[in-house]
Amino acid sequence: MSYYNLKKEELLMKNIQEVWDAIMVVLKNDPTLSDAVYAAWFTCIKPVAIEGDSLILSVEGSLQKQMIEKFSVNLEAAIEATVGFPLQPVIRAEEEEQAKAEDARHDARLRHDLSSYYTMVNAFYTFDTFVVGPTSDLAYYAAQAVAKQVVENLRHPEQRTFQNITNNPLFIWGGSGLGKTHLLHAICNEVHSHVPDAKLLYTTCDSFVNDYMDAMNNKTWSEFRQKYRDVKLLLIDDIQFLQKKEQMQVEFFNTFEAITNFGGHVVLTSDRRPNEIATLTDRLRSRFERGMLADIQPPPIETRLLIVQAKVAALGFHMDKRVCEYIARELKTNVRQIEGVINRLHGEYLLAGTVPNEKTAEIAISNVRNSDQPVSVTVERIINEVARTMDVNPDDIRSKGGNAQIRKARKVAAYIIREITRMKTKEIGNEFGGLDHSTISYATANVEAKMKSDSDFKQMVEDILNNLKNEC
Repeated sequence: MSYYNLKKEELLMKNIQEVWDAIMVVLKNDPTLSDAVYAAWFTCIKPVAIEGDSLILSVEGSLQKQMIEKFSVNLEAAIEATVGFPLQPVIRAEEEEQAKAEDARHDARLRHDLSSYYTMVNAFYTFDTFVVGPTSDLAYYAAQAVAKQVVENLRHPEQRTFQNITNNPLFIWGGSGLGKTHLLHAICNEVHSHVPDAKLLYTTCDSFVNDYMDAMNNKTWSEFRQKYRDVKLLLIDDIQFLQKKEQMQVEFFNTFEAITNFGGHVVLTSDRRPNEIATLTDRLRSRFERGMLADIQPPPIETRLLIVQAKVAALGFHMDKRVCEYIARELKTNVRQIEGVINRLHGEYLLAGTVPNEKTAEIAISNVRNSDQPVSVTVERIINEVARTMDVNPDDIRSKGGNAQIRKARKVAAYIIREITRMKTKEIGNEFGGLDHSTISYATANVEAKMKSDSDFKQMVEDILNNLKNEC
């Protein structure tokens, strides 16, 4: 049905469902939309009203909203083809509206409360969605124990003693993409589900460093310390990035002491053990080691297959067992890559109706695998990582000259660029203002020699390499 001959005020008098049904007919006949896309994303829309120049539509979840917005051009065209003039579709997710309403009901005290930092936590990362295996069970059960203990301490503060706070800190270490962050979020979600107004803070080491720098530059130490110390549970991801930052280590030590001395709990993750973090102060290392150390290692194939099947089930679509087994065989060291592959296959299925098979899985795997594709790490990222680690400016590394620390950083950057990208010395020289190939050869040879004679220097270079490869 077309409403071309109606004026806007006449259209407003029509039943909104009737108008929407007519728009849906146009969408269903849109040759650029597959039947799978139409069924998955457009049939779930509920029309609400026409307000001004907008057509208000409603869906249940934010994922549906995000996917429909990808087809906004099709939707706008169908609306105009039906009503005869443009109306801007405005899609509202019911869960988002409910969350906004809930937030509005909070009083000023709760909105200001530090528990608001809980919003940084991914609600999907729970203990139930973590697939436990023989290489992750210690970290998993230790994380569960911490969550249970924190809940008990918050519910019954009068019974809390410093002696019954064990596993403090819990220090989870292991390679990238194995589930460390998942466990941090799971602890937060578990505590929050039992004590919604608990003062807990999940953050990353980079955020801690940035907040520290802001506090130093703006003289806002009171706000900084309130944020990090006035909590009962502090969880920090990738604490290894505190290395080489002596003043920040002092601040973190004082933060750690302030929380634990008043009965709070600290959970940290790292890509290595405390005694392997270069330039970590002795007193921080001893604090980390006095708690519970739990490692996560790459899962065996049986666990990887369970992870694949669990993530497929969570997305609610079918994948042949042979395809699941293929993904589990091919991706051996990084759970995050497994999730990325499954998300890609799921997206292809929704957008184009492509049923996953070993060929499509192979293509998806090739896009996330990094073990044989180090070239994907750009020169800019390498220089930025070297600059961050060695406390110099990236622009200074790229230019000629500079003080001893800048020249040292430039040599390290040249060495790592060669190691990761396999660029020729002449090409590397062009990245540093046109240095000739002999200068680059000398720089890389100098780094290699120093790595053999200076264990701390070697550790720093290897740390930079590992950080870059883990980011791929």
